[in-house]
Amino acid sequence: MLSFIDAMAQWAAEHQNDHQVQVTHREGPADVPKRSAVVGFETEFALGSLVVWDTGELEAEVLVVETLDRPLVISAIVTTTAELVETLDRVIWLMSEL
Repeated sequence: MLSFIDAMAQWAAEHQNDHQVQVTHREGPADVPKRSAVVGFETEFALGSLVVWDTGELEAEVLVVETLDRPLVISAIVTTTAELVETLDRVIWLMSEL
């Protein structure tokens, strides 16, 4: 079974060649009690990020650069990697639509 950190790394690797949305992935230090990873999203018009901790805590946000509107702000706890992937897919879809 994949951890949330591993599932996020796998998702990011699969989406790094998306031509509409630039996707970056970074993991926090491994020697801390609560590990984390972040995926950054960037287009000409918007910036986004999704952070997940190994506990399942998740924070996501999309910001429209020109207006500073935040059409998506999520603070949740995911219990499965499928929920994490669904949220990542939601963010990248919104980013591609802006």
